[in-house]
Amino acid sequence: MFKSRGVGTAFLPSVFGTGGRPEGRPYIGSHFTPSEPEPTQSIDLDLFQRYTQICLDKWTNLMPISPKYHALYTQLRRDITDGKLPPHKQLPTEEWLCRSHHVSRGTVRKALDILAAEGVIRREQGRGVFVNPPPLTLLPFTLTDPAPTLEIRTLRADIMPANADLSARLDIPLNTPVIVVAQARVQDGVRVMYEGRALPQSLAPDLIHDDFTVQPIHWLLTHKYKLPLVRATYTVEARPLNLEESERLSVENGTPAFTLDRVTYTAAGGTGTRPAVWYQALCRMDYLPFKTEFQGII
Repeated sequence: MFKSRGVGTAFLPSVFGTGGRPEGRPYIGSHFTPSEPEPTQSIDLDLFQRYTQICLDKWTNLMPISPKYHALYTQLRRDITDGKLPPHKQLPTEEWLCRSHHVSRGTVRKALDILAAEGVIRREQGRGVFVNPPPLTLLPFTLTDPAPTLEIRTLRADIMPANADLSARLDIPLNTPVIVVAQARVQDGVRVMYEGRALPQSLAPDLIHDDFTVQPIHWLLTHKYKLPLVRATYTVEARPLNLEESERLSVENGTPAFTLDRVTYTAAGGTGTRPAVWYQALCRMDYLPFKTEFQGII
């Protein structure tokens, strides 16, 4: 791993709860029925059905009702997503939305406020409300491989206590056990790429014993260890290598290269996303050209 430049509810009543009902009385809805009849007694089915319906009606009244502004927001959001309201299209006036949806002006404004906060629409003083174009999306980029295969050599695979850099980038306490793996990709005897990965050992305790030349580390994490990797942040630079970086690629100091810095996040544990893997790479420009594509309205 080479040195980084920085660190950079409410609950509904339980249908099956006892709720303080007298012992031995059957529970129906939010009310209890008379004690179970003796075998010689008869039951008025019509009365029983009407009573049950009353219980169901009261239960239904407890269910939450979506506010009007949310229904309007959902409809407008769907119209924008489906292209009925394309980018830069002016939305109907507040008066028109009030009449067509039978809601108050306050309801309309609240729905528009949510859309504006999400960046879906914009308000222009004196002109009206317009649909924003979707943001540019960076599609997965590739480092073009001119050779059929690149040999992968594992240079380091061990466990170390987290230092300050690892603690900051992986959001873990100092001295937490971290798996560190360093690999080189070699073409015709030339080291064209150097990669370093670090992840808390608790996410994949036995990863250190796997053969990374048989299955890539990402595949092992997502398939063997079932680690849900949900998003990643990238920093890509094209710059001359410093002395330490040059030695890792076995090139002269100052050789131009791509540097990649990526933090991948996981949803494991059900407590939101948190950093899972810190990845860094050095790539020789003359062997691995950089290619990417943006999707969106320019």
